[in-house]
Amino acid sequence: MKFKTSTGEDLQIVLLSGHSIVIGPEFGEDVPPIFVNECLAKGCIADRSIAEPNDAKVEAGQDAMNQNATPEAEYRKAFIAMLERTGTPEGESDFTADGTPNTNSVSKLVGFRANKEDLLHEWHKMQEEAKAEAANDSSDAAAADAASTGAQE
Repeated sequence: MKFKTSTGEDLQIVLLSGHSIVIGPEFGEDVPPIFVNECLAKGCIADRSIAEPNDAKVEAGQDAMNQNATPEAEYRKAFIAMLERTGTPEGESDFTADGTPNTNSVSKLVGFRANKEDLLHEWHKMQEEAKAEAANDSSDAAAADAASTGAQE
């Protein structure tokens, strides 16, 4: 669907998702469906006599995984940062004597007060995933060794 402004001047439309478009005084290119509702709300003139609002889903870009993350995802990012800085002065107090993440360190990294029970649950879950991945890697390596040994004989 094409739109033009009713004022004869350019109109910039910006969505909360960060997408933007400029509607000019003449009908131009087709407007992506995510802008139809806002164009109608701003009083733009459609190229059709019947313009129906479109509830198109906004697709996010490649950085979408870093937006509006769950507390669990934020905990995981904090754990990775803490593991990467192990052995440095800033990482001295990141883990407790029993090897679990320090709640205060996690809270500083995630930017909110971390719930100890939730973060420990996520920490143990992450450790189990790492163990399973390591077991898969070692069984893949063993299979590759067996295959190469069998090919040499």
